[in-house]
Amino acid sequence: MARQHSGETQSSFVLEGIVDFLMSNTELDQVKKNYLFFIFPMINVDGVKYGHYRTNLCGVDLNRIWRTPRKDSHP
Repeated sequence: MARQHSGETQSSFVLEGIVDFLMSNTELDQVKKNYLFFIFPMINVDGVKYGHYRTNLCGVDLNRIWRTPRKDSHP
């Protein structure tokens, strides 16, 4: 998982390196046949796209409501 907050640009480069490594390394073919890799390049897409550091477009801090999410959790 990379890039939950808009300021975490470094994690995008790290994830790109991981994907390149997994795709180019033929020594890992047996590992890739036996395991699934779930890659999430961006978790808070709307927040990252529009520069909201910790909130989505509705202004909800996704780090603070993950235990009890509500549809009406607007500030």
